[in-house]
Amino acid sequence: MSAMTRMFPKKQRGLTLIEIMIALALGLMLIAGLLQLFVGTRQSFRMQENLSRVQESGRYALEYLSRSLRLAGYRARDTIEVGQSFEDKFEVDSNPDRRPIWGVDGGTGTPNPPDVVTVNFEGTENALQGEVRDCLNRQAPADQASRNTLQLNGTDLECVSVVGDPVVTQTQAVLENVIDFQILYGEDTDSNEVANRYVSAGNVGDMNNVVSARVCVALQSDEPNLMAEGVGLQTYQDCSGVNATCADRRLCRIFTTTVTLRNRLL
Repeated sequence: MSAMTRMFPKKQRGLTLIEIMIALALGLMLIAGLLQLFVGTRQSFRMQENLSRVQESGRYALEYLSRSLRLAGYRARDTIEVGQSFEDKFEVDSNPDRRPIWGVDGGTGTPNPPDVVTVNFEGTENALQGEVRDCLNRQAPADQASRNTLQLNGTDLECVSVVGDPVVTQTQAVLENVIDFQILYGEDTDSNEVANRYVSAGNVGDMNNVVSARVCVALQSDEPNLMAEGVGLQTYQDCSGVNATCADRRLCRIFTTTVTLRNRLL
């Protein structure tokens, strides 16, 4: 019996405590590595996704604002053919709120409060010109002055549209996550149809001499906690050229364009 026992020793029935602890440690290290890889990949995906959204929103904002501002002083074909100016037809001298373009400074501060800009334009029913639509895609009535006002409400860029007789006013947000909106007006001071200087609304000598506008919008990402911790990593240069901090570690970008008010040059 003892010989049989020596030939067939007892099988191992378990692991020692040291072996179990080593296995657990190796397993935890593997899981920690996988978690770190997942978190890094997830953060990189969030960053790229939000950056793409900010850039897409920036392109849309510039296109939308450019289209809206180019309507300033638009006249119907019939008005142009009889040689009547926008100011004369709509008696701008006695109705300053019908000026082709005018703005309101947000004020002073750091950062500067956002601006407000208003444009007026004429609708038309002339088949050769097609339809004229406001900033909310409503058809502007013929032979009347319609008005678009663009402004910030919190972080929403809003359009306030005034059309028709009787007047119908409608307000709608057209873009989210806007943290700044600034406009400089290109004033032609020597009547050569080229802007000699770009100034804020309060520094324009005569709004009738404004032939272009320089627009700046600052956008932030929809999601927070995208940028890494650290001093200076969440800073950006705002529309006034001042270094600013993007709140909640969001991603911030500014977008600028210069728009020629071609109807003011006709």
